[in-house]
Amino acid sequence: MKYLKQLAIIIAVSFAGEDLRFILPFPIPAGIYGLVIMFILLYSRVLKPESVETVSDFLIEIMAVMFVPGAVGIIAAWDRLQSMLLPKSITAAIGEGVADELGGMSTITVPVIVLTGIFGNMTCTAVTRLFGITHPVAKGVAIGTANHAIGTSKAMEMGQVEGAMSGLSIAVAGLMTVAAAQLFILFR
Repeated sequence: MKYLKQLAIIIAVSFAGEDLRFILPFPIPAGIYGLVIMFILLYSRVLKPESVETVSDFLIEIMAVMFVPGAVGIIAAWDRLQSMLLPKSITAAIGEGVADELGGMSTITVPVIVLTGIFGNMTCTAVTRLFGITHPVAKGVAIGTANHAIGTSKAMEMGQVEGAMSGLSIAVAGLMTVAAAQLFILFR
């Protein structure tokens, strides 16, 4: 009975999160609302940790199994995903054409390209420091190749050499990806 009560509490909080998702006009997933509700209930001591602890521990233990269907779905759709993700590190203008030529959906490829650039822009300074990349040419080539135009803006902030090499790397990476895409089509 203890387990059913704990499960009922967790399910009730999850449903409350679903309800909030429909009520509030924000693009926030229901799971996030549920987490916030659970946090508030636990933090304010309306709900004691012991009242959900055992079932929560069990759910955390089996969490890896919950990812199996998603992973199988990705593997099953890998042929389709390859054509959309292959051009992720080149500039959007070239990447869109490459994705279309490979039979992918450019509506997915372009946001992936933009997110790659944004993430790279935010992390490139830390990554170059972490790996001890200090030479301006190496920094520029790494940033331009991996993070395209959005990363190049960060390389320009680092210095003229970094910015120039990053811009050159965008063009070279774009040409190489277009060539690789042609080979990919041939040997598919």
